[in-house]
Amino acid sequence: MTTQCWIPLSSTSKHQKLFWMAILCLTMACAIGSPLVPPRVQTTPTPQMVYNTPGDYPFTNKCLQTVLMDVDISPPPFPNPRSLFADLTLCVTNVHVASSAEMTFTVEYTLKPDPKNELAISRPSEAENPNVSLTDDKGNRYTITRRGDCAAKELTAFHESVKCVGSFDFPAAMEGARSFQFHYSNANATESTGDFVVQEIILSRPA
Repeated sequence: MTTQCWIPLSSTSKHQKLFWMAILCLTMACAIGSPLVPPRVQTTPTPQMVYNTPGDYPFTNKCLQTVLMDVDISPPPFPNPRSLFADLTLCVTNVHVASSAEMTFTVEYTLKPDPKNELAISRPSEAENPNVSLTDDKGNRYTITRRGDCAAKELTAFHESVKCVGSFDFPAAMEGARSFQFHYSNANATESTGDFVVQEIILSRPA
């Protein structure tokens, strides 16, 4: 079926002709007998991502915070136990994947003592702490193979906050893992109970 348009140009004035020519340009269907074709929209393809490949993966704002509590039992003249408190913040700042695919998580500790403390408070070494681990989005659990620097040492603070950097080594990521969760609970001290977690640690980059 053909669409026809009739435009009376012979008996019209110059202005009327221009009007009808404008109508002709705006109604392309009359000129070509088909609907207008919308312009093609160019889209940017989504880059292909690779996961857990060797290299460094820096992070910001990947932190957890808990309250560290200790009890001092001193001989006279301090017959009554004194409770000590501090805010303990742990941040994952970098993950290094070695050529062997083993993962090293670098963490920064910040120990902020309560100003009411009468004595220094310490976060014991993580050397014997079984409550630091890694899980992935597939349900796999990874145990620590090595603790380094501040993670293997005691951290003590009195009047002012102190910071230090430590590391935890874990085995290579299991096949199909895309996201990790860093679990922490200091079992070496009397601490608020619970499993504290740094969520969604993703080691990815464009292919």
